[in-house]
Amino acid sequence: MIKPDDKLSYTWPLEQRAVSCRMIALLVTRRTVQKNTPWHSHTHWQLEITTSGKIQFETPRQEGRPQNGEFILLPPNCQHRFVYPHKQAGWVSICFQAEGFTGVPSEMFSPCRFSRLLVSTATRKTFAPHHKAEMEGLLCSLLAHCYPDRFAADKSALLRRIDEFLLTQPGRFATVEDVAAAVGYSANHLSTLLRRQTGEGLKRYIDLARNRHARDLLRCTTLPISQIARQVGCENIHAFSRFFLRMNRQRPRQFRNAQ
Repeated sequence: MIKPDDKLSYTWPLEQRAVSCRMIALLVTRRTVQKNTPWHSHTHWQLEITTSGKIQFETPRQEGRPQNGEFILLPPNCQHRFVYPHKQAGWVSICFQAEGFTGVPSEMFSPCRFSRLLVSTATRKTFAPHHKAEMEGLLCSLLAHCYPDRFAADKSALLRRIDEFLLTQPGRFATVEDVAAAVGYSANHLSTLLRRQTGEGLKRYIDLARNRHARDLLRCTTLPISQIARQVGCENIHAFSRFFLRMNRQRPRQFRNAQ
C-alpha cells in the first residue's frame, strides 16, 4: 500500500517516440438505408467507432464486423471499403493526422476507455474549440493503447523499411529472401546488419514481428484464434499454437484469457 507521504517517480528516455495528432474531420452518423462504399484510400488516419447496430469493413489483409462500441483504425494509404448491412447502424468517424507514427497495420479493437471518451466528446450537444484539443489528446492515447509495442525508441530507416514491407503481406508473412529482396540486400548481409542493430538475425526479427502482430490481435480484438492464425501466416491453428507457445511460453488462448 502507498502511504500518503510516499512518492512515485518515473523517467522516460529522451529518444521515446513522440506523436502529435491533429484532427481533420469529425462525423457522427446514423444511417437509415443500406449502403456500400467503393474501395478507396486516403493520406490520413481514419477511426470508425460503432455506436449502434453493426457495420462491416474490408482491407486487403482482413475483414471485420465491429459492433457495440468496437472500433477500426485505418492508417494512411490503406485500401479499404465499408458495408452497412444494418439500416439502423450508427458510428463516429474521425479523420486525423498522426505525425511521428507510421508502420502499423489496420486493426479492429474492442472498446476501451479512450474510445468511449472520444464518443462522449464527439456527441456533445455543443462542441467548443477546446473539445477538439481534448479529442486530439485522446487520439494520441488511443494509438498508444492500441499499439503499445510501437511506442519504443525510434527505429532506423532500415528497420522501418523492413517493418513496412512485412505489413504489406496480406494473409502471410514474408520469407527471409522476400524481405532481403525488398530492401535491396542479400539475406546474409541483411541478417548481419540486423544483428548489429538489434542483436537478432533476420529470421528471428521476422518471427518477432509475427509474434507482435499475433499478440496485438489476441489482446485488442475478438477475432477467432483460427482467423488470427491465418493473418500471421500460419497454415492452421495447431501450427500457430506451436509458434505462439515457442515465442511466449503460453498458448494463444491462455494469453487472451489473461488480458
